[in-house]
Amino acid sequence: MSPKDLLLALVVIIVWGLNFVVIKIGLHDMPPMLLGALRFMLAAFPAVLFIKRPQIPLRWLLLYGLTISLGQFAFLFYAMSVGMPAGLASLVLQSQAFFTLLFAALFLGERLRLANLFGLLVAAAGLLLIGLQGDRLM
Repeated sequence: MSPKDLLLALVVIIVWGLNFVVIKIGLHDMPPMLLGALRFMLAAFPAVLFIKRPQIPLRWLLLYGLTISLGQFAFLFYAMSVGMPAGLASLVLQSQAFFTLLFAALFLGERLRLANLFGLLVAAAGLLLIGLQGDRLM
Protein backbone atom coordinates (compact mmCIF):
# COMPACT_ATOMS: atom_id res chain seq x y z
CA MET A 1 0.00 0.00 0.00
CA SER A 2 1.14 3.48 -0.73
CA PRO A 3 1.55 6.00 2.12
CA LYS A 4 -1.52 7.82 0.79
CA ASP A 5 -3.62 4.62 1.01
CA LEU A 6 -2.36 3.93 4.53
CA LEU A 7 -3.21 7.48 5.56
CA LEU A 8 -6.72 7.14 4.12
CA ALA A 9 -7.19 3.84 5.95
CA LEU A 10 -6.08 5.52 9.19
CA VAL A 11 -8.57 8.35 8.62
CA VAL A 12 -11.39 5.83 8.15
CA ILE A 13 -10.41 4.04 11.37
CA ILE A 14 -10.30 7.29 13.33
CA VAL A 15 -13.61 8.56 11.93
CA TRP A 16 -15.28 5.19 12.60
CA GLY A 17 -14.02 5.14 16.19
CA LEU A 18 -14.94 8.74 16.93
CA ASN A 19 -18.36 8.26 15.34
CA PHE A 20 -19.60 6.36 18.39
CA VAL A 21 -18.27 8.93 20.83
CA VAL A 22 -20.04 11.69 18.87
CA ILE A 23 -23.27 9.66 18.91
CA LYS A 24 -22.99 9.24 22.68
CA ILE A 25 -22.48 13.00 23.13
CA GLY A 26 -25.37 13.79 20.76
CA LEU A 27 -27.69 11.54 22.74
CA HIS A 28 -27.30 13.83 25.76
CA ASP A 29 -29.22 16.56 23.92
CA MET A 30 -31.75 14.81 21.70
CA PRO A 31 -33.86 11.64 21.50
CA PRO A 32 -32.23 8.62 19.83
CA MET A 33 -34.68 8.40 16.90
CA LEU A 34 -34.29 12.09 16.08
CA LEU A 35 -30.50 11.84 16.17
CA GLY A 36 -30.66 8.72 14.00
CA ALA A 37 -32.91 10.43 11.47
CA LEU A 38 -30.64 13.47 11.32
CA ARG A 39 -27.59 11.23 10.89
CA PHE A 40 -29.28 9.36 8.06
CA MET A 41 -30.37 12.58 6.32
CA LEU A 42 -26.92 14.14 6.58
CA ALA A 43 -25.33 11.02 5.13
CA ALA A 44 -27.95 10.25 2.47
CA PHE A 45 -28.60 13.70 1.06
CA PRO A 46 -25.09 14.35 -0.29
CA ALA A 47 -24.83 10.73 -1.44
CA VAL A 48 -27.88 10.92 -3.71
CA LEU A 49 -26.30 13.89 -5.48
CA PHE A 50 -23.05 12.12 -6.33
CA ILE A 51 -23.68 8.37 -6.29
CA LYS A 52 -25.72 6.66 -8.97
CA ARG A 53 -28.59 4.50 -7.75
CA PRO A 54 -27.76 0.79 -7.94
CA GLN A 55 -29.56 -1.10 -10.69
CA ILE A 56 -31.57 -3.32 -8.39
CA PRO A 57 -35.31 -3.55 -7.78
CA LEU A 58 -36.58 -0.70 -5.62
CA ARG A 59 -37.94 -3.17 -3.03
CA TRP A 60 -34.40 -4.50 -2.36
CA LEU A 61 -33.03 -0.99 -2.03
CA LEU A 62 -35.79 0.01 0.39
CA LEU A 63 -35.40 -3.23 2.37
CA TYR A 64 -31.68 -2.62 2.68
CA GLY A 65 -32.21 0.97 3.78
CA LEU A 66 -34.86 0.01 6.32
CA THR A 67 -32.80 -2.77 7.88
CA ILE A 68 -29.28 -1.32 7.80
CA SER A 69 -29.89 2.40 8.03
CA LEU A 70 -33.09 2.49 10.06
CA GLY A 71 -33.37 -0.75 11.99
CA GLN A 72 -29.77 -1.32 12.92
CA PHE A 73 -29.04 2.25 13.93
CA ALA A 74 -32.40 2.75 15.64
CA PHE A 75 -31.56 -0.07 18.02
CA LEU A 76 -27.96 1.09 18.37
CA PHE A 77 -28.93 4.67 19.23
CA TYR A 78 -31.57 3.48 21.68
CA ALA A 79 -29.10 1.12 23.39
CA MET A 80 -26.56 3.92 23.70
CA SER A 81 -29.21 6.29 25.07
CA VAL A 82 -29.99 3.88 27.92
CA GLY A 83 -26.35 3.33 28.83
CA MET A 84 -24.44 1.14 26.38
CA PRO A 85 -20.83 2.41 26.25
CA ALA A 86 -19.62 3.76 22.90
CA GLY A 87 -16.76 1.24 22.67
CA LEU A 88 -19.04 -1.72 23.24
CA ALA A 89 -21.55 -0.33 20.75
CA SER A 90 -18.91 -0.25 18.02
CA LEU A 91 -18.10 -3.90 18.69
CA VAL A 92 -21.69 -5.09 18.92
CA LEU A 93 -22.42 -3.39 15.61
CA GLN A 94 -19.93 -5.75 14.00
CA SER A 95 -22.30 -8.64 14.68
CA GLN A 96 -23.88 -7.47 11.43
CA ALA A 97 -21.50 -9.85 9.67
CA PHE A 98 -23.34 -12.85 11.10
CA PHE A 99 -26.75 -11.58 10.03
CA THR A 100 -25.54 -10.53 6.59
CA LEU A 101 -24.25 -14.00 5.80
CA LEU A 102 -27.31 -15.72 7.26
CA PHE A 103 -29.80 -13.51 5.40
CA ALA A 104 -27.86 -13.76 2.14
CA ALA A 105 -28.03 -17.55 2.37
CA LEU A 106 -31.70 -17.67 3.40
CA PHE A 107 -33.22 -15.00 1.19
CA LEU A 108 -30.84 -14.63 -1.75
CA GLY A 109 -29.71 -18.21 -2.16
CA GLU A 110 -26.03 -17.39 -1.56
CA ARG A 111 -23.90 -20.44 -0.96
CA LEU A 112 -22.02 -20.66 2.31
CA ARG A 113 -18.37 -21.26 1.55
CA LEU A 114 -15.73 -22.62 3.89
CA ALA A 115 -13.98 -19.25 3.88
CA ASN A 116 -17.24 -17.56 5.02
CA LEU A 117 -17.69 -20.00 7.86
CA PHE A 118 -14.06 -19.67 8.88
CA GLY A 119 -14.40 -15.87 8.91
CA LEU A 120 -17.49 -16.09 11.09
CA LEU A 121 -15.70 -18.47 13.44
CA VAL A 122 -12.80 -16.03 13.81
CA ALA A 123 -15.22 -13.13 14.38
CA ALA A 124 -17.18 -15.12 16.98
CA ALA A 125 -13.97 -16.07 18.76
CA GLY A 126 -12.93 -12.41 18.86
CA LEU A 127 -16.27 -11.32 20.28
CA LEU A 128 -16.11 -14.14 22.82
CA LEU A 129 -12.63 -13.09 23.93
CA ILE A 130 -13.78 -9.49 24.31
CA GLY A 131 -16.80 -10.64 26.29
CA LEU A 132 -14.70 -12.78 28.60
CA GLN A 133 -12.23 -9.95 29.10
CA GLY A 134 -15.10 -7.60 29.91
CA ASP A 135 -16.19 -9.90 32.75
CA ARG A 136 -12.70 -9.73 34.25
CA LEU A 137 -12.59 -5.95 34.03
CA MET A 138 -15.83 -5.42 35.94
